[in-house]
Amino acid sequence: MPLAPDSKVEKWLRWLDTIKQEVISMHGQRDTYRTVARITQDHGELPPSRFFDYLSMWYAASQGVAVRRQAEVSRRVVSLGSLLAEIAEDPARLSAARYIALGEEDWQRQMLAADFQRDFGGVVGEHVDPALVQADLETLTAAAQRTKDWVDRHVAHTDIPELPAVPTFAVINEAIDAIGTTFNRYSVIFTAASWHTLEPVVQYDWTAAFREAWIRPGTEANYR
Repeated sequence: MPLAPDSKVEKWLRWLDTIKQEVISMHGQRDTYRTVARITQDHGELPPSRFFDYLSMWYAASQGVAVRRQAEVSRRVVSLGSLLAEIAEDPARLSAARYIALGEEDWQRQMLAADFQRDFGGVVGEHVDPALVQADLETLTAAAQRTKDWVDRHVAHTDIPELPAVPTFAVINEAIDAIGTTFNRYSVIFTAASWHTLEPVVQYDWTAAFREAWIRPGTEANYR
């Protein structure tokens, strides 16, 4: 039986679609950066160049801002953190009945009913357990905290005392992983479908540019 439309759930679905674009972008940027790193490592010794320093700075700042944005909790912003906070405050909107209704066949609905109770129902059962949502939000916030602090003090502002230690790429990657895992979990809650991978599949050979020299003979003086 079709469920009655719910304007708030429809809003959350729009938010999820907006969040999806940035989550996929974050994973795509990371895959690109890692591939370029492997290309340079496989090449062996390269001449000294500030380009790679700048590339790392640009990557870290871009990903750091994206992490900060998705972990933010505010009624003024669309973010994964804000979505979880709203769900935790109004969990009855995501009912077991709504989730089960996403199945088209009886066997699908039976499977979804079991999945909901196992993964989302917690001690409530009839709708998502707000305690589970709150726990997901706390995990997300904790994973993003060091990156957020770095962005606040070193990227967005300069008037706050510097951090005693800046986060490593591993810390930023852990935050990206946490965002991806959380996004995928809530995609399931809303759509009963998960993402096999969040890394976009590029439809052309973008690494082809690295197979030829960029500076043509006779033009070297133009770039010194």
